Amino acid sequence: MNADNSLTVASPDGWGYAGIDTNSQPMESLVSGGTITIACSCLYSGGSCSPYYTSSGKTGCKSNPCGSCYSKVNYTSSVASIEISEGGFINPTIPPKILTINDDLPASFAAMYFSPTVQKVIATFLTSIFGQSPIQYATVDGDVAYAPDGCSFAVVNICGRATPLVVPNTAVQAGLAVGTKASCKCTSGTCSLSSKGGGFSCGGNCTGTCTLTVKGVSNAFSLEYESFKV
Repeated sequence: MNADNSLTVASPDGWGYAGIDTNSQPMESLVSGGTITIACSCLYSGGSCSPYYTSSGKTGCKSNPCGSCYSKVNYTSSVASIEISEGGFINPTIPPKILTINDDLPASFAAMYFSPTVQKVIATFLTSIFGQSPIQYATVDGDVAYAPDGCSFAVVNICGRATPLVVPNTAVQAGLAVGTKASCKCTSGTCSLSSKGGGFSCGGNCTGTCTLTVKGVSNAFSLEYESFKV
């Protein structure tokens, strides 16, 4: 925690940042060594707020208490200084691959799908794994996404994030993190499923732990990836 009660988070070596700025414009900075600074203020006298940052990139303010907290988040690197509304760190040098059931990564986040780099990584992976066959996409019913016939949901390492993508069953092997449907769950509040470019993420008004879940047929098993924990 900084002296002014703000919180600064530095990116790991090799990691850049993808997000949405306060003008609702996508941004990405792939320069290693960037930082996120979260500052909070209470809109009511006598109250206080403290900033937090989760492994999936969720930022916010906790009431200590305060009737209404206001947060300001800035991303700063050697080439940019941008006020952002949401985002997270990514590492595009990590090659995409289907995770095993024992791998543990933070879940993908919505803002990363606006990154041209992430979109390119996903498109290249899907083109490679489907080969000459047409790329297939999930169908969404309410807050659950289902893999089409002949396909499964595979949890893929995309830029260091656990990302559910539809893959052909011919790519499925024992021990890999695959299932038939994807959804979100929250321990306190709500978080819902969203999709862009074939990938899925969780977000919403969850004040507890939000988890991205991939399940097998008849819920025979469940693979869980933490989206954020407040």
